[in-house]
Amino acid sequence: MHAKIRMITTHIDKHNERFAPSALDDFVRSINQQYMPMGVEHDPRIPPIGRILSAHIEELEDGEYAVDGIAEMFESDKDIEFLDDGREIPVHDLGKK
Repeated sequence: MHAKIRMITTHIDKHNERFAPSALDDFVRSINQQYMPMGVEHDPRIPPIGRILSAHIEELEDGEYAVDGIAEMFESDKDIEFLDDGREIPVHDLGKK
């Protein structure tokens, strides 16, 4: 199942921080070069529930910016389609020091 999602904006967040527009550019570039896994609550111990397929920057009505994208949610009764586009989901070994 594919869904449109809003990932980040340049608005001040609940931690009183904001992303710079250049950080949004880097985020979009990274997503469009490799699949980004979608986790639960940023907890790396929980397997991904989907992946981000693509992203782009949108200018918002208030002059701020957002990263919007297309996400694929993994469904337990369906196989994950592996696309032959040269991108992979990065694997990070959290056990290495």
